[in-house]
Amino acid sequence: TCVCLCEGCDDATKEAVAEAMMPVAEEAFNAAKASGCEAGMLFFTATETSDVVYQLRMSCELGEPTGVPQLVILDIPDSGAYYVFDGENISTENVSAFIEDYDEERLERRELQDDEEEGEGDGQ
Repeated sequence: TCVCLCEGCDDATKEAVAEAMMPVAEEAFNAAKASGCEAGMLFFTATETSDVVYQLRMSCELGEPTGVPQLVILDIPDSGAYYVFDGENISTENVSAFIEDYDEERLERRELQDDEEEGEGDGQ
């Protein structure tokens, strides 16, 4: 799952991110459809703060929202693996390259953090 967290960005940036991700998402969907398989990669943009988005930020150690979009790939079935895009320009080309690097295992693998494991949980 490829997620762009841009809830701290202005509206123009949010729109640009969505426009950049759409061709990549459509290509992945069409390729999966043509092969008769489920889509291998799902695409989301987080444009507003929510409990889910907050938890994702904390689990991926991304910190608070800023004016710069952050792109991550989540591979939960792989022991909670995730990968963070090392850049600020979320263009169609960069999203495609990021996914290609993921597919070719060229990205730094990280594991989702659990507040309880880190001793930071509030016991709820």
